[in-house]
Amino acid sequence: MPGSDLKLSESRTEGYRHFANKIWNASRFALMNLEGFHVDKIAQEVPPEDFSLPDRWIRGRLNQVIREVHQSLEEYKFNEASHTLYHFIWHEFCDWYLEMTKLYLYKEGDRKRQNLTQQTLIEVLDAILRLLHPFMPFITEEIWQQLPGCKENESIMVAEFPKPHERYDDEAVASEMGLVIEVTNALRNIRGEMNLPPGEQITVLFRTRTEEVERKLRENQSFIRFLALVDEFKFGQDIEKPLYSAFVVVRDVEIFVPMERSRMEEEAKRLQKEILKAEKESAFVMKKLSNEQFLSKAPPEVVQEVKEKALEFRTQREKLGESLVKIKERLG
Repeated sequence: MPGSDLKLSESRTEGYRHFANKIWNASRFALMNLEGFHVDKIAQEVPPEDFSLPDRWIRGRLNQVIREVHQSLEEYKFNEASHTLYHFIWHEFCDWYLEMTKLYLYKEGDRKRQNLTQQTLIEVLDAILRLLHPFMPFITEEIWQQLPGCKENESIMVAEFPKPHERYDDEAVASEMGLVIEVTNALRNIRGEMNLPPGEQITVLFRTRTEEVERKLRENQSFIRFLALVDEFKFGQDIEKPLYSAFVVVRDVEIFVPMERSRMEEEAKRLQKEILKAEKESAFVMKKLSNEQFLSKAPPEVVQEVKEKALEFRTQREKLGESLVKIKERLG
């Protein structure tokens, strides 16, 4: 609760250190890909429609974040402001936008697209540093001083606080990008459930209910191909379900990833072994927790550690069981 005392948590502190490292790494990636780039007014001269989907999406999300942070600060809800920035920076800017920019930054030939991506990258990073500065003053000042382009102010401390640009508010863009993210996550989950090697590419079949959804998937297949390691796509409203496949539904799309039966059977055997292992480890931990002597004599931090292990093993067992059930359903 806001205003209440909190116990010092080493794990939380370690998490904040990881967040600081995330900011450093994201900024290093950006600066590396901004070498030789001259800041100009190209973004103001180009209509939003000329930007790529990731560019328009991250600009729209930045608008929303700016508004939320402004409101939280005005209401003295500093924890909500910092949480909003944490989620945006880590789970949207880093996890999705920066990954997608690689398709344009590393691609030769389309210089205009590279310029627009670089312009978006520097403007969003600049806004992020300004928003984050009240919470993390030293790291933001250090990185901000390295951004290319002339600054009107000597320090980020006196730089203007970001304001939203309404021309990038677009619900259609947010929905389309949301579809790409949901489909990519679904395919990544299938890869994880089937224990596919990280470098192995897959074939994906999309059975769509509407032509509009099919159009969006076709237009954005390069992002899904890159992020989910897809070798081949097949689209259509009359796609037949493969005899053996991993299957998931995302919005108005049925997604099939064909698999050989033998492979699915091997994965089922592996999961059964992992379940037995997790159950054995869980039983050992639960035996400790049922020992009154251990609970009364062991230091509180040790007891808490054992409880966390018990929860970890239980969660692992549940996930393994869910994956096994899905495979058995697919095998019939």
